[in-house]
Amino acid sequence: MLRVILKFLVCISLITVVGGCSTETEELKPSLRREADSTFNSLTSNISEKMDSICDKQFDSLVQVKFDSIVKERRKKIERLSKTQ
Repeated sequence: MLRVILKFLVCISLITVVGGCSTETEELKPSLRREADSTFNSLTSNISEKMDSICDKQFDSLVQVKFDSIVKERRKKIERLSKTQ
C-alpha cells in the first residue's frame, strides 16, 4: 500500500514538473480541484500516520543507541583526561 502511495506521489510530482514548463496554465474546474485536494490530503494523511507509527516503534531503540554513543564518547574523554594527569 505504501509503495502504491509513493508511486502515485512521484507520478503527480513528475506531471507537475513537466506541466510546469509551459507558459500557459489552465485552471482546474472547482469540482476537479476539490477531488484532487481530497485525494492528496487522504494519501498524505495515511503516509503521515504510517511514518508516525514507525517512529513510535523505533523511538526507544534509537534513544538507547544515541545514549550509548554519548556514554562511550564521555568515557573516552575521561580516559584521555586521566592519562594526561
